[in-house]
Amino acid sequence: MNKVYLSLIGMLFCLSEGHAQVAITQSNRFEVVLREGEEHYQIATAEEKGLYLFRRESLRFAVKDADKKQSIWTARKLNASLQEQWREKFYLDRNFDFQSKKVNSEQLYLLFRHRERGTRRMKLVRLDSENGQTAYWDIKSALQLTIQDFHIMNRGVLVEGYLGSRPIALFFDFTTGVPRLLPGLFMENSRWMQLNVLPERIEALIGVYGRRQNALIWRVYDTQGNILDNKIIRSAKGKGLNFARLTSGKNEEGIIAGTYGNINSEYSRGVFLTKVDIRGSQDIQYHNYGDLKQFFGYMKARRERRVLERIRRRKSKNRKIRFSYRLLLHELTKKNGQYLLFGEAFYPKYRSTSRAYGQVSPVFSFDSGLYNAARVFDGYRYTHAVVIAFDENGELLWDNSFEINDVTSFELGQFVDISIQDELSVLLYIKDNILNAKVIEKGNVIKDKTQIDIDLGPQEGVVEKSPARVNGVEAWYDNAFLAYGTQKVRKPALISGLSDVEVFFINKVTYQ
Repeated sequence: MNKVYLSLIGMLFCLSEGHAQVAITQSNRFEVVLREGEEHYQIATAEEKGLYLFRRESLRFAVKDADKKQSIWTARKLNASLQEQWREKFYLDRNFDFQSKKVNSEQLYLLFRHRERGTRRMKLVRLDSENGQTAYWDIKSALQLTIQDFHIMNRGVLVEGYLGSRPIALFFDFTTGVPRLLPGLFMENSRWMQLNVLPERIEALIGVYGRRQNALIWRVYDTQGNILDNKIIRSAKGKGLNFARLTSGKNEEGIIAGTYGNINSEYSRGVFLTKVDIRGSQDIQYHNYGDLKQFFGYMKARRERRVLERIRRRKSKNRKIRFSYRLLLHELTKKNGQYLLFGEAFYPKYRSTSRAYGQVSPVFSFDSGLYNAARVFDGYRYTHAVVIAFDENGELLWDNSFEINDVTSFELGQFVDISIQDELSVLLYIKDNILNAKVIEKGNVIKDKTQIDIDLGPQEGVVEKSPARVNGVEAWYDNAFLAYGTQKVRKPALISGLSDVEVFFINKVTYQ
């Protein structure tokens, strides 16, 4: 059973003098009760046209005569007010595992891969936006690739991934059924940075890592997969280009920005930006983290003052400033003539155990004497999100950061999302069903970190204080976010007393 609730409960941000008021409001809610053992839904947004929900159904709740060799999937379409438009089921061989999702021309595409070792089969499923009718394509490849993402094109699908440790892109033609590899990508010591599919061309950005120098290779293809251009962006001596993102310009021009550090290091010391034009000319601008004004704003005030004072002293003595961060880059976008680089800082956590696995080192104990203690990976801890604005020449315009509290994950993924309208930027993340928001304008903090409870709508109910199975936010369209997850809610029972239920919810969060 699912419900949609409308409410105007929100949080009003009173801005400083000279600014209009900005209100963050939870205006709509969708929820569905989860039975014990049921999976939550995954979400794919279609901007202002709404969104899709989909999940694999548990065989516990399947009809008795269901084909046990098939898995049952349920998909739903909601409009921008979170009202359900349709709900449909589709069936797949149980050996196909979900890999990735994509919305193209309002249609939902889901990519699956057969799990049996040595099998090189994939299946693409399309659900129609109007009624949920399905279309299927079998994709057979001579190569056993690891799928990273896929892109829908006019005549087929372009699958992005790896063959072993080398980047690869496989195009599958819907009409002929013939797969074809994009040339020039299969290189040693390289990895994917980004693959853009535009109406008139395809752009591939690859990082190549040598012993003495790193480089970025930007290859441009026509829609048939023929190479049109090839540009190499080489790092300065002693610097390595760790990660990068690309935003496309006119013709074969583009802006590339990312992080740099020591050669072949996973840690970065700062950010860079370069403009690559049709002639291939480039001028990389490097900015140490110590040059940023708000990068350390996530720290406690006392610690931040110590760090800034240390930067000031080292600069006055003309000494190098060294910081080491792991930064997960999400996107590079152009807004109002500025280029905005957005990402999240994290570090791996380890715990010690006396068991004989992990990274082992001898430790003395009064009870046990000398024994082997293992350092076991215990997830990635996120510290803060950063947004950095450049002009097209790579000069810093402004920056800001957003503290992330108590977020740990065993998989690297995006927790904070950003929505930008005019000069206003809203950063948002959710932790245990509490929204955390920060509002900035051109780098100036309009409202510092504020917490907002997830609105349950007008129905009766109390949220139980327990960790959520899943929580997330996503910038949706214009000034709207989606906040979603699972909640344990205590509600009046149908007969008597109170009943604890778990629900999967989506709240529409807007600001204005």
